[in-house]
Amino acid sequence: MNKQSLLAASVLLGLVGCGGDSDSNNASANSVTLTAFDGYLSNALVFIDQNNDSQWNSGERILGLTNGSGQLTLDSRPDGVIAVQTLTPNGLVQQQLANDHPEYSNVYTIDMDRPAQPITYELVLKTPASSNTLSPLTDLVVLEMAAGATESQAIENINNALGKNISPYSNYLDGNEADAELHKLAQILTETKGNNSVDDYAQNRLNVITKAQQLVDEIVSDNSLDIEDKNYIPTIEIANDNSLSNKVNHRLVTNQSVANDVDNTLAALIIDENFSGTTIPLNKDVDGHLVELFSDADQAGAIAVTITNSAELAAAGLNFILVSSAIEITPNSNNLLTGDYRIQLQANDLDANGLQVGASQAIFTTKVRTSGNNQLPSANTALTASLQAQIDSNWSFKVGTPISNMTLDIGNLFTDPEGDTLKFGTRPRLTYAYLERGIDVAYSSDHSTITLSGTPTDSAIGGTMSIDVQDHHHGHGEWTTVELNLPNIAQ
Repeated sequence: MNKQSLLAASVLLGLVGCGGDSDSNNASANSVTLTAFDGYLSNALVFIDQNNDSQWNSGERILGLTNGSGQLTLDSRPDGVIAVQTLTPNGLVQQQLANDHPEYSNVYTIDMDRPAQPITYELVLKTPASSNTLSPLTDLVVLEMAAGATESQAIENINNALGKNISPYSNYLDGNEADAELHKLAQILTETKGNNSVDDYAQNRLNVITKAQQLVDEIVSDNSLDIEDKNYIPTIEIANDNSLSNKVNHRLVTNQSVANDVDNTLAALIIDENFSGTTIPLNKDVDGHLVELFSDADQAGAIAVTITNSAELAAAGLNFILVSSAIEITPNSNNLLTGDYRIQLQANDLDANGLQVGASQAIFTTKVRTSGNNQLPSANTALTASLQAQIDSNWSFKVGTPISNMTLDIGNLFTDPEGDTLKFGTRPRLTYAYLERGIDVAYSSDHSTITLSGTPTDSAIGGTMSIDVQDHHHGHGEWTTVELNLPNIAQ
């Protein structure tokens, strides 16, 4: 992502990431490592569920994103209910998160049981204060405790519902605790929670876990099925009368090898004014067999694939069309917009009866680079220094004191060398520690001023505010950014 960044009075060219994993190698002596899994959940949002509604909401404290092993290391364990929120491309929670914290734009969760595709559902898993694992099993403990049970009673109730004793805090994926049956149980619970309402799942939690264990037992006893098949996951449906039924389903899967080939082809592709078009296959020959990008053991024949964001790509100057298991890419009459663009392919997941139970995506990235001389807008260095001086001299934050008279005039902060119309980001970007402590920021309707508001709820240090702008010749990932330092929030 090419972004021209202006820090105080200096102009710097840098690479701006989208937020991410903690480094467990730099952990302090009091650090704690949280691990989130059904399969390991990568790029899942770990947060404090302050209102206990099993969903991340604006203003709730964000702890970070899990890494490829489902882990996030914190300097110390925070107070409150720790939860992990899965994110889906363009999901409701993901959109709200990106709106409040643009550094999380285009971030989505991957269940490493199926590493070539985003997770299907936005859902939350919680854990009690005594556990550093977050899974469908720890989530059941929290649900039982929310209904009035002590932690030990909750575990006993879960074991009674299962008809056997387990440790809900074990990592059933690896090491001495590895347990394929518990893994399958957790997969069924995740699918069930994702396919039913939060309230229905919580209300029927013990009946659901009993039913889920029955389905696991059936898989174990059926010689035609494999308990270690990560893609065979029956789904439990909760009816309006709270009765339970189940669907037999193999998950729709994105083939990792085919996806890698598509990625490599797009990475080598040069799309500029001289680009005339290309076709990229969505299948490959493996040992004499043609392997498709998407496969589903419940679907015979070709699987229908769609491009869900073709209109966005067309606006950037490119037509993407699916033709006979391939993507055909051609320029259109629109001007090419430089930037990094996602290509979102989607296919429906059908159960054994041919009924849709969900959809899965494969997401790829392509770069558009024009050779023209059009430049990004430039920032006024002197005005940037003046704005920073205004903040340093006149602004202060104190816990419990409402913010007032904090407005910056940015009407002349940016100019475009070619006179192109300026296009601002959705909102100025605040360090999320400041946002979660009650500070908000917004542009005026004409983008001539920025105003801060809110009442700080807790202390914080090292905050920044970033102002992003581009023009209509530049697309995703290309911005001129002015970054201003904010005062610490004092007690």
